[in-house]
Amino acid sequence: MSYYMNKAVERVLNIKCISHSDDVPDINFHLIREFFRRVSEMLYELEINNITLPIFSCESMLNDKLPTAISDDLSNVTVVIDERFPYAYVRVYLIEYIKWNAFIDIGNEIAMKYFNIYEPLIRIFESGSSVGSRHGEFMIGDFSIGRVNLENERQREIYYFEE
Repeated sequence: MSYYMNKAVERVLNIKCISHSDDVPDINFHLIREFFRRVSEMLYELEINNITLPIFSCESMLNDKLPTAISDDLSNVTVVIDERFPYAYVRVYLIEYIKWNAFIDIGNEIAMKYFNIYEPLIRIFESGSSVGSRHGEFMIGDFSIGRVNLENERQREIYYFEE
């Protein structure tokens, strides 16, 4: 595994427990909005308009494929993620976070420019909270933050937190 991908795998495997809960730290609501803002800003700059929720395939977004050796390493990690994390959205985001870092390792310009796009989301998982979707509304734990409008998210002020 390459450097950034390895760091991402370590970070993911150090996440202790993720659960649906009504005990969600307030900061997570700011973090998820910051994640949406970052994704929206990236989509706007790349002139991509066909994504309504910030769940995306790195390969599609970056118009690039990972080398076979990295894909093989990732498939081994995916098995572990599937076993450890029961929530589908969490699994998808964690895998895409690792892929994003692999693209940084291979020098993809977009991934390198937006190297920390997943940071707010990973912080949410590290706090033990889950994310998901219910009836088209984005959820953190058991709380809905409503439907995500990426254009509105792009207009939000940056939420600063220690990275």
